[in-house]
Amino acid sequence: MPLGSLFEISRVAKKEYNLKKLRPLRSYIITTVRDPDDDSENITLFKYSIDDSTYLKVVNRGEHFTAERVTVEYERRHTLLEGEIEDNLITAVGESPEHLKAAFNLAEIFEAEIDFLTELRKGDRFRMVIEELWKDGIFKGYGDILLAEFWNNGRHYEAYRYEVDGRPGYYDPDGRSMRKALLRAPLRFRHISSRFSYRRKHPVLKIYRPHLGVDYAAPTGTPVSAAGNGRVIYAGWKGAYGKCVIIRHPNGYVTCYGHLSSIKSGIRRGKAVTQGQVIG
Repeated sequence: MPLGSLFEISRVAKKEYNLKKLRPLRSYIITTVRDPDDDSENITLFKYSIDDSTYLKVVNRGEHFTAERVTVEYERRHTLLEGEIEDNLITAVGESPEHLKAAFNLAEIFEAEIDFLTELRKGDRFRMVIEELWKDGIFKGYGDILLAEFWNNGRHYEAYRYEVDGRPGYYDPDGRSMRKALLRAPLRFRHISSRFSYRRKHPVLKIYRPHLGVDYAAPTGTPVSAAGNGRVIYAGWKGAYGKCVIIRHPNGYVTCYGHLSSIKSGIRRGKAVTQGQVIG
């Protein structure tokens, strides 16, 4: 297989997807034809599955290669998922990769109303109508949640998916957006290791002092999201906070995200961010 062709495919594809970011367990297809003159093989087609909804397609046009990002066309079927909380939302929805995605999407819909870290109770219930994605008769995963209900500690929430000016969102039965100015928490499905307190015993110094924030325990690499729309006023190392991002929001609030393992590329002072955008 000509090494030059591989380099050319990588160069052309970079405009659509950087092949240096190839991930394990993602499928790919390479189609070749054999040259009868010198018995060499030439690449005619390269496909790489970027994610569950798009793939990279590179075609040999003879004199050059072309690259495009193609949307996967699925057959969409509707199904009902429902369950009851025993321990946490992931266990209730299901721990397969497909169910994990559905659980995260469900939590995202109600995250301005329910703190899934602290407010879930045994016996809470959920119900959602969700798309099943099928390709060539094979179930590939779940798509959009079309409507959802959640019963949390005696309170009932409903959300319906609706597009406004081509932009999808979720709304309650009265047409109010489910998004609020600020999210209840920047992480999902992690536990709180230290709460906000004016008198907390310091874990290292063993003295009592104010802890004016909430610490979330999560594995390294867990995405941290902006709690609301705003503008970054600080991104970098900040003393005891370590790697830190600070965001000023239009309503006058300022949120601070400290102890990050890394800061997302492109997040810098002056950068506008949107609610739910990954910042570190």
